[in-house]
Amino acid sequence: MIADAYPDVNLVRLPSNTGFAGGVNAGIQKSLLLGNEYIWLLNNDTVVDSDAVASLINTLSDRSIGAVGSKIYFAKGREFHADRYSDSQKGHVIWYAGGIIDWKNMYASHRVWMK
Repeated sequence: MIADAYPDVNLVRLPSNTGFAGGVNAGIQKSLLLGNEYIWLLNNDTVVDSDAVASLINTLSDRSIGAVGSKIYFAKGREFHADRYSDSQKGHVIWYAGGIIDWKNMYASHRVWMK
């Protein structure tokens, strides 16, 4: 159905269900084989800010940066511990805002989580 509805999309067909990680890895591999410079992973329920792509690409114009990620908010009304937030705060609760990697100690952590 997808191939019929979107004939210009490069569809990656796998012989079995490889789960999220397997599907993403196959898509990344296909994208690299096609010579794409950027790969942006999004879940199917993502709502994207209109300036997000331009902002990410602008950041990657600094060739010392190899990867970037987006700040992620809970969807309004879907906040974890929603009872902690006023109506005006809902939709503005950060779920994730980047990470820190300590390469010396091989430790990674979220910079901001659920503020």
